[in-house]
Amino acid sequence: MAFKREKKRNDVISLRLNDERVEVLERHRQALTEQLNRPVSLSEAAFLVLEDRVEAVERETSRYELLKNPAETLWKIRQKWEAEHTLSVAEWDIVAIYLQSGAEEQRQVPPVWRPSAPCRTSYLALVEAFASLLQGQKKEVFGRHLWYYFANLDGHHSNISFPEDDPEKGHEAVVRLLSIHKDQLQSEEDWKYPGSIGRCLLTAIQSEPESRRIDQALAPYWRVLWRLAARGHWLRHQSPVRLVQTDSSGPAERRRFPSGVETRGLRLSFADGGGGDIAFHVEFRAPRNFIYSIPRYPELIEFHAMLEEFGNVPAWNGRYFRAVISTNEDLGETKYTLWPKQQDLQIEFTDKEWLRLRDLLRQAWEKPEIVEGLATLELEYGEQG
Repeated sequence: MAFKREKKRNDVISLRLNDERVEVLERHRQALTEQLNRPVSLSEAAFLVLEDRVEAVERETSRYELLKNPAETLWKIRQKWEAEHTLSVAEWDIVAIYLQSGAEEQRQVPPVWRPSAPCRTSYLALVEAFASLLQGQKKEVFGRHLWYYFANLDGHHSNISFPEDDPEKGHEAVVRLLSIHKDQLQSEEDWKYPGSIGRCLLTAIQSEPESRRIDQALAPYWRVLWRLAARGHWLRHQSPVRLVQTDSSGPAERRRFPSGVETRGLRLSFADGGGGDIAFHVEFRAPRNFIYSIPRYPELIEFHAMLEEFGNVPAWNGRYFRAVISTNEDLGETKYTLWPKQQDLQIEFTDKEWLRLRDLLRQAWEKPEIVEGLATLELEYGEQG
């Protein structure tokens, strides 16, 4: 017996609207009737309104779904970009949301916090990325946000005026501001933050309807954009962009650790820090006989920066460590005192011990296994001090 295959029918949806909404829809129906030069029903007018919004609705819905599990979403976005060098507009939105957090939240501004994070070169890349995206956008897209861009780029504190009634000159004002910020960021001395550049880039990405334009404009800056997005995820959730392993084949168990390095009175060894991190263990030999451990990447990066830079500055105040130098002129001795902020601990070093510890860390930083491990952790934690 042959069966007839039923044709798929479109769903019929009934909407209850108040009088004000019906009046708006009726006016829109009349406008469509004149534009199309044919009769347009109220239901067709409602359908056309939804059709005009369908891409925006799809983008908003996808963004909401992707934000339910941000670590997994960001991890998949990175894998997709590395394989295809293309993302959907909703995926770019997610990158932009966390990028803005990484660029603008909890900035480490010396001398209040050391080292500077995000760094000068990251902000320079953000300015160039934003300028590149604006250059490729249609005028009707970026023109809606010119005043917003001007204000967030600290245009009110510049000598540049913004003519609200002239879009062309408004665009020129924003371009001039970007050029000024770029010039200020070229110098390592006395550079300034380029306003809320992360917020500007977030708006530019979310207002661009074509993912291809975003791909092409931002591809040269992907490494910096990703590091700031991963940093933003860390700041918001205090967790790296990493998939949780449910079996025994996690990244930490696959990682190889090099043999330790040592010098007189000190030994530096490496082990699994848990979840994929590398723990650095500083062993103090007799007469102290204790081990100080640094289990996570953010603390380790700051510890390395402190050993390299401290001595050129009178005191160190970072997110994880505080240190001061004191000198006994009568004895001709210099003492380094270190306080890990998350532990009730004080460690004192002679200047020679401090330099020996710095040299040990430099040796560790050159070991291939450590280089490879730190590169992986940078992708998971983003830019850290």
